[in-house]
Amino acid sequence: MLVQGILCFVMMLSSSNELGELPRLQGGVQRFSSFDRDEGDQDFFQLTAGDSLVLADIKGAGTIKRLYIKVDSDDPNHLRTMLLRFYWDDSRDPCVDCPLGDFFALGHGRYSEINSAAMVTGHKRGLTCYFPMPFCKRALMVLVNEGGGIANRVFYQIDYVPGEPAEDAGLFHAHYAQGRMLRSSGNYLVLHAKGRGKYVGTFVSVVLGEDGWFWEGDERFFVDGEDTSSIKGTGLDDYFGGAFGFGPGLTTPYFGTPLAGDAVKGGEFSGYRFHIPDPITFDKELIVAIEHRGQRYLDKRPMYDWASRRDDYYSVAYWYQTHPHYSFTAMPYVADRISGDRLFTVEGEQIEVIESSGDPVRYSVVDGETVMVYNANEEGDSVTLRSYVTATGTYEISGTFLRSRQCGQYQLSVNDALIGELKDFYNGSDGQGRYCRRLDDKVFFGPVQLAGGQVILRFTARGQNELAEGYRLGVESLVLRPVP
Repeated sequence: MLVQGILCFVMMLSSSNELGELPRLQGGVQRFSSFDRDEGDQDFFQLTAGDSLVLADIKGAGTIKRLYIKVDSDDPNHLRTMLLRFYWDDSRDPCVDCPLGDFFALGHGRYSEINSAAMVTGHKRGLTCYFPMPFCKRALMVLVNEGGGIANRVFYQIDYVPGEPAEDAGLFHAHYAQGRMLRSSGNYLVLHAKGRGKYVGTFVSVVLGEDGWFWEGDERFFVDGEDTSSIKGTGLDDYFGGAFGFGPGLTTPYFGTPLAGDAVKGGEFSGYRFHIPDPITFDKELIVAIEHRGQRYLDKRPMYDWASRRDDYYSVAYWYQTHPHYSFTAMPYVADRISGDRLFTVEGEQIEVIESSGDPVRYSVVDGETVMVYNANEEGDSVTLRSYVTATGTYEISGTFLRSRQCGQYQLSVNDALIGELKDFYNGSDGQGRYCRRLDDKVFFGPVQLAGGQVILRFTARGQNELAEGYRLGVESLVLRPVP
């Protein structure tokens, strides 16, 4: 109660400052919105799958004061498949590049109740942002639909004040990133910004890749080229305002944990931390990172409390800075943004082998991960695996595989039907392919219709890179994920 009282007092002070500005006879807003141009009640625009919608194209100088959006879609993943892309002034790359939901601090493509100083979800579905967004020449605000669905109705309002922003005002940025963290991975990178600026917020959502809590890792801010972070935390539970863990449904002006599931494989978490009263400034460069450390289990018993883990991270960084900005990562493909892969993942050591020609299947540890290793003796040899799906429908087949000089080219068939293109698992990157081995980012084979029950997957050796020295196949994990 004491904490809530203090937060309410802080909000009252902020509101009183805003109220004090009301008697000034200037600064009123203008608006772009989706109102019915025929003066009816159809106050929305239909956003067809694969298309873009220009929310506003404002010429001249001004400041966005409020952004409100609600979406009525039959695409269950629209919070991750729709993208907000905002361009200020002469920027060719978007200064805001985020999935719709993550921008508004909604993780895992699901709606949550949020009542913060920067983001509010009215009745969960009404999405409002209060971050000021200044511009000097132009504001181009676009909503992109990379998903499916037939009915995608978009209602929106954008309130802005014309006029030159403050002389030292930075341009608002928000950038989405994600990563599958293996036990051998380094810190998770939230942001790498270059220029002069001010960091104002973090949103993170996590899908647990194994049992045990994940929140022992510290947030770290490397300012202006520091080798050692000058600003570091004491664990993610502290960063997001918790204590010795998280509570679901916590929402306050500056921090909250809308989702906090069980600490088991497939569990989901999301949290926000807005640095509005305590921004972090930088003159040349800022790196924001999170250690992915926590508890690790062995045979359902906690064995380590301070260990690297296997978890999937999704994040948004919010900051202001001068131009030009530095684009440190590209937007991931739409199929990879839909969270929950870990729920549909079969690890290499758990894959059931039915039969194989060539050498017997064995298991090896690479980068801390157990990999199922199969060596074909010649082209045409194959290994047959069995997995299961719970329901009939369309599934995306993907996986994480070993790359090395001994690896060959393989074709996948699912229930005796070929799927996807021929995949070359030789590691030829950075001129080190003959000498190193590594686990690569996820490989996609494409969608396939499956009936509920067992699934037979056969990997057949079809050749090798001209520099390769074998026909090896190494499977760290397979994913059979249902998709719309």
